[in-house]
Amino acid sequence: MANTPRRAEEPGLAELAGEIIHGAETLIGQQAALLRSELRQELRQLEGAALAMSTGVALVATGGVLTAMMAVHASPACH
Repeated sequence: MANTPRRAEEPGLAELAGEIIHGAETLIGQQAALLRSELRQELRQLEGAALAMSTGVALVATGGVLTAMMAVHASPACH
Protein backbone atom coordinates (compact mmCIF):
# COMPACT_ATOMS: atom_id res chain seq x y z
CA MET A 1 0.00 0.00 0.00
CA ALA A 2 2.93 2.34 0.52
CA ASN A 3 3.76 2.20 -3.19
CA THR A 4 0.27 2.99 -4.46
CA PRO A 5 0.36 5.59 -7.20
CA ARG A 6 -1.25 8.95 -6.54
CA ARG A 7 -4.57 9.55 -8.21
CA ALA A 8 -4.74 12.38 -10.72
CA GLU A 9 -7.39 14.28 -8.76
CA GLU A 10 -5.27 14.66 -5.60
CA PRO A 11 -3.74 18.14 -5.40
CA GLY A 12 -0.02 18.54 -5.02
CA LEU A 13 1.76 20.05 -2.06
CA ALA A 14 2.40 23.34 -3.86
CA GLU A 15 -1.29 23.64 -4.78
CA LEU A 16 -2.35 22.94 -1.19
CA ALA A 17 0.13 25.51 0.15
CA GLY A 18 -1.16 28.06 -2.36
CA GLU A 19 -4.75 27.45 -1.29
CA ILE A 20 -3.79 27.82 2.38
CA ILE A 21 -2.00 31.10 1.69
CA HIS A 22 -4.94 32.38 -0.36
CA GLY A 23 -7.34 31.43 2.45
CA ALA A 24 -5.15 33.17 5.02
CA GLU A 25 -5.03 36.33 2.90
CA THR A 26 -8.82 36.26 2.57
CA LEU A 27 -9.26 35.87 6.33
CA ILE A 28 -6.86 38.73 7.06
CA GLY A 29 -8.74 40.98 4.64
CA GLN A 30 -12.07 40.09 6.20
CA GLN A 31 -10.66 40.70 9.69
CA ALA A 32 -9.41 44.15 8.65
CA ALA A 33 -12.81 45.02 7.17
CA LEU A 34 -14.56 43.91 10.37
CA LEU A 35 -12.17 45.96 12.49
CA ARG A 36 -12.84 49.09 10.39
CA SER A 37 -16.59 48.54 10.68
CA GLU A 38 -16.40 48.11 14.46
CA LEU A 39 -14.27 51.24 14.81
CA ARG A 40 -16.80 53.27 12.79
CA GLN A 41 -19.59 52.00 15.03
CA GLU A 42 -17.64 52.86 18.19
CA LEU A 43 -16.96 56.38 16.88
CA ARG A 44 -20.67 56.90 16.23
CA GLN A 45 -21.44 55.83 19.80
CA LEU A 46 -18.67 58.09 21.10
CA GLU A 47 -20.16 61.06 19.23
CA GLY A 48 -23.53 60.47 20.88
CA ALA A 49 -21.94 60.14 24.30
CA ALA A 50 -19.91 63.33 23.81
CA LEU A 51 -23.03 65.23 22.84
CA ALA A 52 -24.88 63.98 25.93
CA MET A 53 -21.94 64.83 28.19
CA SER A 54 -21.56 68.35 26.79
CA THR A 55 -25.29 68.95 27.21
CA GLY A 56 -25.07 67.78 30.81
CA VAL A 57 -22.07 70.00 31.54
CA ALA A 58 -23.87 73.01 30.07
CA LEU A 59 -26.94 72.34 32.21
CA VAL A 60 -24.85 71.96 35.38
CA ALA A 61 -22.98 75.19 34.62
CA THR A 62 -26.26 77.04 34.03
CA GLY A 63 -27.61 75.67 37.30
CA GLY A 64 -24.48 76.82 39.13
CA VAL A 65 -24.76 80.34 37.76
CA LEU A 66 -28.46 80.55 38.62
CA THR A 67 -27.80 79.19 42.13
CA ALA A 68 -25.08 81.80 42.70
CA MET A 69 -27.41 84.57 41.54
CA MET A 70 -30.16 83.27 43.83
CA ALA A 71 -27.76 83.17 46.78
CA VAL A 72 -26.66 86.76 46.15
CA HIS A 73 -30.22 88.04 45.90
CA ALA A 74 -31.46 86.00 48.86
CA SER A 75 -28.83 87.22 51.34
CA PRO A 76 -30.20 89.54 54.05
CA ALA A 77 -27.35 92.03 53.66
CA CYS A 78 -28.76 93.29 50.34
CA HIS A 79 -32.05 94.46 51.84
